[in-house]
Amino acid sequence: MPASQPRSSAPNLARRDILMERVESAAGVAARDHALRIALDESLQALRQETARTLSLVRHQRTTHVYRRAVSQAAL
Repeated sequence: MPASQPRSSAPNLARRDILMERVESAAGVAARDHALRIALDESLQALRQETARTLSLVRHQRTTHVYRRAVSQAAL
């Protein structure tokens, strides 16, 4: 083995360590991004459900005689 080979492996190990840190960092970012997307999807689904319930309540209120009477009196 040439004497220069051990010297050249030290920079390669340092570079490998740097690259491994970058990979681990990227993996962490990807995991957080995935978790954030899941949380956003869950929040959006809950918002859609709440909107559907609210619209259903509004539709129901519009069909009651009390609402119709109030609307007709307001028109006078």
